[in-house]
Amino acid sequence: MERSRRIGCLLVEGEADGERLWEALADLSPAVERADDSSGRLCFLLEAGGVALRYGHEAAWGQVALAEVTAAGGGPARLGLAHTRFGAEVAARLANAEQPCEIVAAPEARWLAPLPLEWLPLPGEALRRLRVLGLLTMGQLAALPQAAVAEQFGPESLTGWRWARGQDDRAVRGRRCQTVLARQMFVAPEARLEALLATAQRLAERALDDLPVDKRAWAIRQLGLVALTETGAQLATEGRLGDTPGAETMRGMLERLLRRWQGQAEVGLVELTVWLWGLEPAPSRQLSLLEAQETDLRWRQVVEVLGRRYPDGLLRSVLANPDAPILTERYALQRWQA
Repeated sequence: MERSRRIGCLLVEGEADGERLWEALADLSPAVERADDSSGRLCFLLEAGGVALRYGHEAAWGQVALAEVTAAGGGPARLGLAHTRFGAEVAARLANAEQPCEIVAAPEARWLAPLPLEWLPLPGEALRRLRVLGLLTMGQLAALPQAAVAEQFGPESLTGWRWARGQDDRAVRGRRCQTVLARQMFVAPEARLEALLATAQRLAERALDDLPVDKRAWAIRQLGLVALTETGAQLATEGRLGDTPGAETMRGMLERLLRRWQGQAEVGLVELTVWLWGLEPAPSRQLSLLEAQETDLRWRQVVEVLGRRYPDGLLRSVLANPDAPILTERYALQRWQA
């Protein structure tokens, strides 16, 4: 998990005007997501990486966010700030009237370690077996090997195991981060990877066509796929792209996401939807999918000349593992072949 990433979770009691508060919080963060919990409380998730620094420090930013709740007529509010979405939600639950803003500065796994397992999304049977073994805290679960957790408590317990280790890649899907999508229904069920990949690429390009034409460039943070099988089952998966990905990066992520369904979608897909969200103007850069054709051609000509001049010394960066928590591990250097 990137340490620079920060997410805030705001829990609000009472009868606050949710729409008014949503608009007010949008001035404090580039992305605000409303995710009310089962108890009826208003819940907002906010991107806070770098934003809080404009207020001098994160505590000051938190006080401004809490003040917006009061201005919107809300009741008592609590704010949690952490490196991941799960950590922020836990921090908000731990905040209280005396300390309404709980900020997690330590490594998240260490901070979560003494907390009870019941706060993790673990199946009831897995919790029972963990108690029988004398394992009661997140830290004790996080210390177990991944293979042992899957074998002893079921693969559905791995999400909780990852969160206990501070590994939660879920992003804030904010209203101000524009979302676009494109969908296609197949005449006949389709299960071939190459055909699905080609369709997904076309859908991504079609979705991008919906962006305002006066914006020269856009940054994309998240990519998601939703599919319907011929048996009526729904499949969904998503991944984080980062900012301003090129066409090759987009294709690599689409292929990786589709491969996750191998074994689940052998009966064939009858509908495929591509979602792009986290779309924001990126004035200094241009998305490769939207570049002018002549610009792309000139770039390729330059690379071909360099390739002939330096046949053994020209390398390019390729997407190796988009799910890697460390940015430098997501890419690898590959020898250029014209």
